Amino acid sequence: MAAQFKINFQPLTATLPTGYLKDSGEKYSTARGYGWVTQASLSSATHTPLDISDNARERNRTGVDQRLDTLLHMQFPNTAAAAWEYALPNGTYSVSVSVGDQPNGSGRYDSNHSIRIENVTAINRFQGNAKQEYQLATTKVNVSDGRLTVDAIGGTNTKINYLEIVNIPPGKHPSVSSSAIAKDSTGVYLNAAVNVDVSLPTAGAGVNSATLNTTNVKLYRTRDNKLVPGIVGTSGGNDTIVYQPGGRLEPNTNYTFRITNAVKDESGATFIPYSTTFNTGTNVSVGGSSGVKFTKSVEYTGANADPISSLVISPDGNKLYAATLDGKLRRWNIEANTGNLTNAEVFAPTVLRSRAIIGLAFDPNNANNLWISHNNPLFPQPATDFSGKISKLTLNGTNFSNTGIQDYVVGLPRSAKDHLSNSLVFGRGTNAKLYMTQGSNSAMGAPDNAWANRPERLLNAAVLEIDPRQNAPVGGFNVQTEGRVNNYNPFATNAPVKICYRCPQCLRFSLA
Repeated sequence: MAAQFKINFQPLTATLPTGYLKDSGEKYSTARGYGWVTQASLSSATHTPLDISDNARERNRTGVDQRLDTLLHMQFPNTAAAAWEYALPNGTYSVSVSVGDQPNGSGRYDSNHSIRIENVTAINRFQGNAKQEYQLATTKVNVSDGRLTVDAIGGTNTKINYLEIVNIPPGKHPSVSSSAIAKDSTGVYLNAAVNVDVSLPTAGAGVNSATLNTTNVKLYRTRDNKLVPGIVGTSGGNDTIVYQPGGRLEPNTNYTFRITNAVKDESGATFIPYSTTFNTGTNVSVGGSSGVKFTKSVEYTGANADPISSLVISPDGNKLYAATLDGKLRRWNIEANTGNLTNAEVFAPTVLRSRAIIGLAFDPNNANNLWISHNNPLFPQPATDFSGKISKLTLNGTNFSNTGIQDYVVGLPRSAKDHLSNSLVFGRGTNAKLYMTQGSNSAMGAPDNAWANRPERLLNAAVLEIDPRQNAPVGGFNVQTEGRVNNYNPFATNAPVKICYRCPQCLRFSLA
């Protein structure tokens, strides 16, 4: 476990927040291992100890987190500017620091708070306001002289609240690369989720979803540290972290979002800590109800392995078909007067066992033919490449279990994770083609660690046009484009599977 140190800057007699060391402005001493020095002496080999205990404050404000309600002036007017140091072994550290204060007696926020940590700017002339009085920043730094040094160079009347230090052990560590909500954003929707992209340095090792919880990933109201209930998750590719609040956030309120080093990737490497702050507005991202009302009833509850992926109603409107991610198809009768679902049936052939079915489409020229797309199972990962398929099901009247199944297309590319051979739709007309969206092998077009560095294939990230009227050989048309003696050519004149370039017609929804 990485070493962690937490320091609260406060008057000597103020209540100390749980888990923190107290710093009341005493000068640096070797015996204690931390304290204050003059900012001016940082440029010399010897740093001059400085006592600034007279500049410690507790505001005693109601409803304010004790860590924010206390502070030390680093640049008190007409006194020597101060810097803070902490004795540490040389190495790499993540440091989180908070600054801010209430307005002065004239009602003005007169500070431009700046913090540098080991000469790295963490906070640059932050000026508080009534909505956001405090700012938290997290920065990675290197210590090479046995002391972590924090100064306020560039600021005016900087006031520091608290500071947290986490040692980053040697080795590769995942980290946050960007956030959908920019730092100190204003007007954030009240129903917004916090979504961050991550950098994953170990091939095939995405975010370990078992380490995602509201203890390791926190969203809280900055002013009083009130946690926002919610759910923490990741994408199917385990390459994002998402915090979905359980309800609407409060309007015109500042929030803080933090990821701790208790979050890990699938190789066991700890995340580099991250923090950001943002301000809500008064709006939500969608409009109000149109007045339509529905009655909710539960007709099916899937286990972890068999959630429903697609639904389609039969051409006659009498049955509902469902595909699941465990290789099963289900159907129900739709009651004409009530819409209730009855007579549940399951089709679970051996050839589909554990495969992830996604696409469902009835042939407009033959109501007994149901086409499906299906994939190598989601787990274990990485999945086998070129394992995607499209199959034609021939329905047998009232006996669902006797449905016939024929593989029509095999050898479709398959990502290492959950980018799959996706939904199906038929075009219009008697010679209608079948269209399918084929997923990418990566997140953004190039091989990356989260997706096992699998390259894109010719048929990846495309809309594919399938001719359903050709006579498929036994086992189906093999469309594997790479790695075979006779690689499939989608550009051949009579190719059963082609890359669709008919964008103008698609935009007109004709698909004719």
